[in-house]
Amino acid sequence: MTGGKFICGEVRTDYGTDVTFTSSNRWNGITFNNCELVEIGSTKFEKVDSNQGDQNFALEFIDCDTLKIRYCKFITENGMKNGAISINYLPSESPVYPLIDLLGNTFDCNGISNPSVQVMNYGDIQNPVLIRWNKFEGNNSSTGLLLNNVTAGVVKNNVFSEYLISINALATYMDIYRNTIENLYCEYNLGLNIASGSNINLNTALNGFYIGGLNKFKNYQNGSVNIHTDNSTFDISNGGNMFKLTDGISHFEGIMSMDYYSSPFPAEQNCFEIYDAPYYPPFVNVSWQENNYGIVNYQFEPYNCDEIYPQDFELISYGDIDDTLWTKFGGYGGGVSNKDLKNTYSTVLPLKIKSDSLKLQLRRNNLQEVKRISNEILVNYTDSIRTIDAVQPLYFATMRTDDSNHSGITTLKTKLENLILNNSENDALVLRCNYFIQKCKVKLGDYSSALSGFNSIMQNYPYSWEGIVASWDYASTNLISQGGSGGGETFFSAQRAELSYKPNSNDPKRTKETIEKTLQNEKERTEKQVKVEEQMVKELGRDVKKETNIKQNNSIKSIEKKLQQKKIMQEVIKPRKPETVNEHIKFVNSDIQKIYSNSNYKLGIEVNNFVPEIYELEQNYPNPFNPITNIKFLLPKESKVTVEIFDILGRKVAQLVNNELRKAGRYEVLFNGKNFASGVYFYRLVANDFIDTKRMMLIK
Repeated sequence: MTGGKFICGEVRTDYGTDVTFTSSNRWNGITFNNCELVEIGSTKFEKVDSNQGDQNFALEFIDCDTLKIRYCKFITENGMKNGAISINYLPSESPVYPLIDLLGNTFDCNGISNPSVQVMNYGDIQNPVLIRWNKFEGNNSSTGLLLNNVTAGVVKNNVFSEYLISINALATYMDIYRNTIENLYCEYNLGLNIASGSNINLNTALNGFYIGGLNKFKNYQNGSVNIHTDNSTFDISNGGNMFKLTDGISHFEGIMSMDYYSSPFPAEQNCFEIYDAPYYPPFVNVSWQENNYGIVNYQFEPYNCDEIYPQDFELISYGDIDDTLWTKFGGYGGGVSNKDLKNTYSTVLPLKIKSDSLKLQLRRNNLQEVKRISNEILVNYTDSIRTIDAVQPLYFATMRTDDSNHSGITTLKTKLENLILNNSENDALVLRCNYFIQKCKVKLGDYSSALSGFNSIMQNYPYSWEGIVASWDYASTNLISQGGSGGGETFFSAQRAELSYKPNSNDPKRTKETIEKTLQNEKERTEKQVKVEEQMVKELGRDVKKETNIKQNNSIKSIEKKLQQKKIMQEVIKPRKPETVNEHIKFVNSDIQKIYSNSNYKLGIEVNNFVPEIYELEQNYPNPFNPITNIKFLLPKESKVTVEIFDILGRKVAQLVNNELRKAGRYEVLFNGKNFASGVYFYRLVANDFIDTKRMMLIK
């Protein structure tokens, strides 16, 4: 469908359906191009098969103004690879500032390689989204929610279960509030992956507003990580989040942008657990982007594992869509509208307060305050980690408030160039400013220079999401510079390139040299890291076939998978010149499938390349425990298996596995002792002729 309005079904909060889109022979889904309004309520979509055509989603949207998808059901059967919803925005002569609201939907997916939902902004575009009260059921699927170049809005009150990656945020700045993210069966899963310079807020903002936080992460199985960061930042200060693991790699893992934050990075008032029991200090393995990957020093104390239920709120309006911003104190409840509540911000306040103020005003859509606070941070605090995170909201607010002559974007581009000149040793700030300078060029119609800039990013980020995102921006920019079309209609006039654009940097040659040097430094760092990881696999992998090296084997497999994904990225990152919008989107979807269809990501606890040489029952962990512990055992060949629990008197009190046939491999089962008294218990493994019993202790 092209243009116009599409309204289907009425919203029913009882999750009933008024309309069903299905077919006995399977079908291709629906594409909406440049529609003014699409409103779909209480509708079921099933039997959409990407093998029937080029479209990989049940609903695909391209440059639509207002989207309201509410209380719908999307069902993907086994063998079908399609996702549910794909939302795409490309640069346009008449920019679209959409309202996107996905509310109360159910995504029942089965082993799909596409994301269940993706929101993709390209070129100069940065749009917000509201994703609320949805249920994402992955059943061993690759990704629940993929966000690319999203600024503002919120992901809140959703449930994500059984995805390889529950939320994948690329070049995204937004709030994550009161979601449940759990994975009990997929190995090497990530609860939240943030990459390509993203900033994700899981914290309480100024004056006790819960713009983010109160999330529950429960990622079990080998190689599990609650939050993985790749040259990005996340804030959990006073967040009230709960992070749970079994024997996963870490609660937090990856690389945080910059190294200029000298004091401990605030991360207090959160809860960390192992096997559903408090565990302090938490498992973390996060280093700074600069300074030879120095370790991030978090300030976790004091911890807080109490449930928090804010009672007061402020109502925020996005056109005709309302959102609720909760607070943990009285005073703004009941009916406070989205007014510009004057705050006493000043340069003497700590930078943390300014950063929180920026997030709060962005959530309120108070763009003038966003610009003022962002500029203040960029002028006065260039030596802090939080400085780079002011660039994206400043670009977003400037773009939304710009005039027809693009004077705001022109001024912003000059500011970013001057920031580079004045902070040439701050690599992370230089790289972030450089990326948004290219977006400014697209907005100003300087396509040739933007293409060169995106291409340079691609060349110097050969193994990471920065290179992937830049390649998508390159393709969309090339498309509009050539007057590309979608669905037979002219999408963008080539005359736009004739816009009177004049570079305004004080020293363009020096700016270019600084950028080139910094990009080369980043390339050398990433290439060095790849070589280090390859060497680690080579040196540590000599004994992995021995059953005594289980933990070492898991660590090596995790590194191997990262290396394989990096090599796939290297193959995908390349300049492309699509002729139509549909071709561009097809390229992007193909990239995503290649990256996430990595066959080495094994799903399910019984899938394991490790084959033991002997039977073995391992000691439970943790021990003592309260109330959950993990019991692992090894099978050198296919066996009928029984796992039982006995009390101190020899009475059988629980049966975990009952004479089940299992293939050779490594297994683990959980024992929950919440209904049992404290004391000594025994667990027994019977596998063919092998019998072994071990002792464990429950302490409440």
